[in-house]
Amino acid sequence: MATEIKDIKAAEDAAKALGCSVEHDTKPRYYGSAYGGSESKSCDLVIKMPGKYDLGLKKNAAGAYDFVCDNELLAGSFGRSDKSRQLLGDNAARFKQEYAAAVAMRLGAKKNVATFRKVRADGAVVVTLRG
Repeated sequence: MATEIKDIKAAEDAAKALGCSVEHDTKPRYYGSAYGGSESKSCDLVIKMPGKYDLGLKKNAAGAYDFVCDNELLAGSFGRSDKSRQLLGDNAARFKQEYAAAVAMRLGAKKNVATFRKVRADGAVVVTLRG
């Protein structure tokens, strides 16, 4: 099942869990944007990445957030060595995992139950809710 980004605050929490800062209502860095290209769109949230590309999130008509970024940030062979791609994982798998954990943590806080976050040795994030 695909992860659908619907909670912008949880997306912000996920970015911070990866060690990234965020900006609102700005444009992400693209390959072309560094050379005067104009394909970069203004996004609701931009995750500032350590490499040469950023990950933007822009709300779509259905109310979910789409990724706005250079294709190489998520897939393809050219971007594999980029620091941002390594941090996010292929197809943003690590970001999506952190997002799901952030949604669970926010739900636990909303329901006033104890929440525990643990990162296993294999890198998987496990969230436990008790209450």
